[in-house]
Amino acid sequence: MSAKSGAGASVSSGASFQARVGGYVIATSLCGIDSELAPAGQLKLIGFETAESIDDINLAISDGSFVYVQAKATIDFSPNPGGNLRSVFEQFERQHALGSKKASRFLLVTTSRSSKKVVYELRAALEAFRLGPEKEFTRDQPRALVDIINELRRVLRELQVAAGRPKDQSIIDDILRRSFVIVLDIEAGDPVEQGLLLVLQSQGFAAPSAVWGKIVSDCVTHAKARHSIEIERLRADYDRFKLREGRIEEEASDDLLTVEFGEMNFSAGREVVLCRVRDNAPPLPSGLVLFEFYRFDDDCAERIKFSEDDITLASGVRIPLIRRAATFEGLQRMIEADTSLVGDEPLTIAPINSEQDFEIGNCAEIHRQRLRDAARANSRPLHCVHCGRPVSSPIASLVELGTLERPIVGLSHDACLKPSDRVLGTARGDFFESYPELVNFDANGWFRASHGGQITFANADVLRTQHKLIAWGGLNPRGPVGNYVIEIALQGGGREIVTQRNGVHRFDRVPAEKFASSLNSQFEESRKTGDPFCYSDQSKAFGRRSFLLEQLGGRERLVPVENARVRTYEERFAARYTRPGQWYAPLLYLRDPATDEPVAYENMVLLLTDPLTLRNFLVNWRSAELDVPTYETVSIHSDAEFDEFMRWVEARGWTAVVDPLLDPTDKNLVSGLPIRSVEALTNAR
Repeated sequence: MSAKSGAGASVSSGASFQARVGGYVIATSLCGIDSELAPAGQLKLIGFETAESIDDINLAISDGSFVYVQAKATIDFSPNPGGNLRSVFEQFERQHALGSKKASRFLLVTTSRSSKKVVYELRAALEAFRLGPEKEFTRDQPRALVDIINELRRVLRELQVAAGRPKDQSIIDDILRRSFVIVLDIEAGDPVEQGLLLVLQSQGFAAPSAVWGKIVSDCVTHAKARHSIEIERLRADYDRFKLREGRIEEEASDDLLTVEFGEMNFSAGREVVLCRVRDNAPPLPSGLVLFEFYRFDDDCAERIKFSEDDITLASGVRIPLIRRAATFEGLQRMIEADTSLVGDEPLTIAPINSEQDFEIGNCAEIHRQRLRDAARANSRPLHCVHCGRPVSSPIASLVELGTLERPIVGLSHDACLKPSDRVLGTARGDFFESYPELVNFDANGWFRASHGGQITFANADVLRTQHKLIAWGGLNPRGPVGNYVIEIALQGGGREIVTQRNGVHRFDRVPAEKFASSLNSQFEESRKTGDPFCYSDQSKAFGRRSFLLEQLGGRERLVPVENARVRTYEERFAARYTRPGQWYAPLLYLRDPATDEPVAYENMVLLLTDPLTLRNFLVNWRSAELDVPTYETVSIHSDAEFDEFMRWVEARGWTAVVDPLLDPTDKNLVSGLPIRSVEALTNAR
């Protein structure tokens, strides 16, 4: 890397977020996960507070390119002298002037707490400008995005002149095409941090919170000392915190969380069964019998046929089947774990009357390889092979089912286990040993949904309102997407499009006209009272001026609205107003497996934003004498799933409450965020 001094911002001022971004890069690399900053397996070196101009974090990629990172937990659109955004692009311009390396990228990494003009519009403007020629960009993109690029061009020209370099439009545009805005909610308690802790645990790291804390702390140290470290050295340093090895091969699944299947040296040549033998099956004694037999004949075909509930002997006699396993010891463990299989009845044990090792030979070896191939081919190794739901317990049954030629190998819930399932052994999961309360938790789905998720709860955190409530607008199922939008004109010439969640709100023609008319009536009434509707310039908050002043104070400029009008939808609107991620999801709730009903308290369904806090909430709920039955956890991974869930809740007349805490004395709700449909709130007035 170039040897130019570029200390940039003080290490201490943004140290926490910068360290977390560096920690995210390290942790995802250790776990083999693609990230927005570096592809999995391709990061060679990470540098902190380097002598480069963009100095926060520098990443060297195996293809010879570099990624230069400026990390700002919050930033507004401030291109004028003294503004943080101008400072960022000053470093981008200076880095480019030092000599641009192959395919290098300049990244502004921030959080969703930054202004929407940065998170939405600046990100969208850079993306659109990067993807196409200037002429098409100017012609096709919304005026607001074109204005942002023109503003950045002006800033970069001024920076070139100030640095004594000639103004060069081609260089300016190359800088902009190398520039990215990455939204990474990695601060304490954020969804991505939650997901990262789950993945660290799943990869065998002991005490993932402590390991993550050490990684972040180490990154602060690296920044202070201006370290550049090879990722392989970091891998060796942190691997000592792993508990064990021997996980299923990576190609077996795209899941990030795996369980320990060991070396997959499955027992293939024996059958061990627990049956209820009738009087018509000599020489077997009648009653409960645990007997063992060799599996294959001379042609490697099965000697005894299995159906779902019984076995058929060579003589044609059918015997009811209770349990089946690959080893004698395995079936004994099953009986010890579930004594109801035998009860108080006498049990006859009949092992194979032979000294031969039936695990040796062509038949056993051929089938053992079938089982290995089936385990690797299982695309959902953490989901039950029967019901499809996640399986999470410290020890789970690994089973074989299907035909001899095409076996299926995977995990099964104990409740789903069928008599004909051939139990191969057990699969251990470190994650579930540490978090036994997360029963059947889908950690993989949660991690994927966490990136850019829970936007509405982040927005609620910044409100100053004492009694917060989320108004949910998904009660009525939406039909085909409409072709009209509502555009609001602002004083001074600006324009905004009405949004819904994290995208453009699209209407049919008649509803659009009615809504625009209603807005214009409200705008006129508010102007008469001296309290006009406004948009804030950075967060794009919308409401009466008095409300925005109460919530935002003097942090942002408020621009009064003029009127609303209907116009046809254009695809270019989506770039400006759409952000990847989920508005509500991911969320977690508890379900009674006996009834499939969510756990509720006085018609309140209890939802959680952080699965790692479930243990604390359980303690609180039980201290308030809330009866929490045997349960399993259910994750809501998408907003579509959330809408379906909320329609079910409201159809019952119930309320959903996010992160609820109860007063143990009077059992009242003392903390939590209720979610009610707009229709229910309107009818309650």
